[in-house]
This record gives sequence, C-alpha cells and structure tokens, in this order.
Amino acid sequence: MTVQRLVQPFQHLHHAPDNWSLERYGRHAWRVALVIWVAMVVGCLVLALVRGDPDKAFGEFQPFTDYTVATLAICSFVCGQCSRLTVGGVRRLWLLMALGFAFLAADDLFKIHENIDHLINTALGIDPEHSIADHCDDAIILVYALIGLALVYRQRRHVLQLRGFARGIGWGLGYFALMVVLDALAGHLPRIPKGVAKIAEECFKGLAISLLFWAFVVARFQLRRTAAT
Repeated sequence: MTVQRLVQPFQHLHHAPDNWSLERYGRHAWRVALVIWVAMVVGCLVLALVRGDPDKAFGEFQPFTDYTVATLAICSFVCGQCSRLTVGGVRRLWLLMALGFAFLAADDLFKIHENIDHLINTALGIDPEHSIADHCDDAIILVYALIGLALVYRQRRHVLQLRGFARGIGWGLGYFALMVVLDALAGHLPRIPKGVAKIAEECFKGLAISLLFWAFVVARFQLRRTAAT
C-alpha cells in the first residue's frame, strides 16, 4: 500500500486521469517536481555536512548532478512525446528540443561546454586562471539559451496557445540566468564564500530545470487532450 502511494504521483504525472482538468494536472506536476527538487537539495546538504565538505555533493559526478542529468533526459523524452502529437514545423520544434535537451543532459554529465571552453582558451592562448576564461564558459551557456529561445520564437504562435508554457519557460530561464550570474561572480563576492555560491548556483540550476520540466509535461497534457478530440 505504501509503495503504491509513492508510485501513484508519478503515474498521474505520466498519464493523468481522464477527469482531471489542466489546472489540477498543473498543480500536481508542480508539486511532484518541487518535492523532488527540495528533497535533492536537502539530501545533498545533509550529505555535505556529514562529509564535512559543503559543496562536494553538488560537484561533478555527484548526487545533485545525477539529478539534473536525469531531469534533463526526462525533459528530452517528454519533448519527444510532444513531437508525436504535432505535425509540420511544430513537430520539428519539439524534435529539436528533444535533441537539445538530450545534448544538455550529455553536457551536464560529460562537461562538454567546459571542454569547449578549455579548447577555446587553448586556441586563443588565454590563461585558464584568467577571469576572461570564466566569462568564456558563461558565454557558451548563454549561447545554448539563445539557440533555444530562437527555436521557440519561430513557433511562438503554437507556444502561446499552450497555457502555462510561456510562464514556465520564462521562470525557468530566469533562474537559469541567476545561475549564470552566480557562476560569473563566484570568487568575486567577498561576503559570500565560493562554496556557498557554488551550492546556490547548482540549486538554481535544478530549480530552472524543474520549471522547464513542468512546462513540458503541462504542454504534453494539452497536446494529448487536443489530439483526443
């Protein structure tokens, strides 16, 4: 019985009961996404305190990264589902977003943009310890976001027909921007230890991804209902 109660929210998230409204599904999806995010943040903070290393659990190949990689991969899967519910240019948008989020999951797991940053710095002869090198890394992340925004803008008519989608994407990108700012300022804020800034950066990244996930599953709910009519 306990296991069934734990699994049920995820079952409803994947396929909501027929009598659920969009508002009810949206609230349910956000509760699930938020609870998981909070659980991961608290769990990693406790793990960090136990280890005596505040930001280690939020580093590369650590539990919080596993969470963000998994959530990005799920976003890719949901976008792929949305592509099968649409046609024409809208379908291409969802397919490209599915590919994009699959790439972002791989990037988060294998540090692709960090490696690109290293290659650019090496090619230009920039000292990796120089502040310009850090800004180059931030610029690559911003390029990712701009590409995504350009794709969505081309199909803005479709996007604006999906209730809540623009809001979810907007809030997600807002926290994403905050993450980039914290990354750029890490080590340059005398009153905030670098480890604390790193933890805050990762937490905002997780929240941004959770909001994007929410926007995608709510869009999928609407596209399924439209396809069924």
